[in-house]
Amino acid sequence: NEKVVNFYEQLMISKIYQMNQKEKFDIIHIHPYRRCIPFAPLTKTKTVITIHDPIVGFNKYQLASTKKIPQIFLISLSASQRKPLPDLNYAATIYNGLDLKKYKFNEKLKDFFVAAGRLVPEKGIDLAILAAKKAKVKLKIAGGPAEGEYFEKKIKPYLNENIEYVGMIDYFKMGDFYSQAKGILYPHRWEEPFGLIFIESMACGTPVIALDRGSAREVIKDGKTGFVVKDLEEMVRAIKKIDRISRRDCRAWVEKNFTIEKMVENYEKVFYQILFRSQKIQ
Repeated sequence: NEKVVNFYEQLMISKIYQMNQKEKFDIIHIHPYRRCIPFAPLTKTKTVITIHDPIVGFNKYQLASTKKIPQIFLISLSASQRKPLPDLNYAATIYNGLDLKKYKFNEKLKDFFVAAGRLVPEKGIDLAILAAKKAKVKLKIAGGPAEGEYFEKKIKPYLNENIEYVGMIDYFKMGDFYSQAKGILYPHRWEEPFGLIFIESMACGTPVIALDRGSAREVIKDGKTGFVVKDLEEMVRAIKKIDRISRRDCRAWVEKNFTIEKMVENYEKVFYQILFRSQKIQ
């Protein structure tokens, strides 16, 4: 029940600020920012917020309100995520990181592509189906919910021996699923703030073909770990040249830029900068 989750989430964050009445914390780091904005002005302790959502709609209004709260510092997941509100009190952009032990590199492929994620229009699974059909390749779709108007009208009618819906896959088994694919198709209709699917699949050696929206050009090295394309026709052409991408390059790109160790190191650095202002925050 979403209302119950929201209530206990709010209660938990309220408790954190209550515990800090004597300002015993150096920094309070919060992810569900809606819950902490009312509390942050009540203490001198710095609140660091990681923004996980696109800055649109009511999110944009809420985050704009932090501009008048000097105790709040924002972390973006990509440079592109900042574009709707570029002048907030950003402390840094810190990319998400993976525990690479959970994502095994694989060069033994099977003859299919993958589209994965929530089965909602923003994720563009229906566009992945169209691209796969035009390129005449097999596609396996993972995610949910397998119900509702979008699934019934845009996905279910197109399922056949080449376009297969495999249902929800356990999070800890997704790496194995990605690793067998020739590539991941991600023709998203929204401004993706980061895209964990990008780094999860590349960590397995599987290149990504994504539309040029949101973080895609930052997270995917175009022509090296996949292709960033402008439309469906370009996606079809990219599918046909996926063999040009080195799967070892995909893994190496993640090892260099998107590990959990690098993410933690960057957060520690930013916390230090905020507390001591010894270096310029970017």
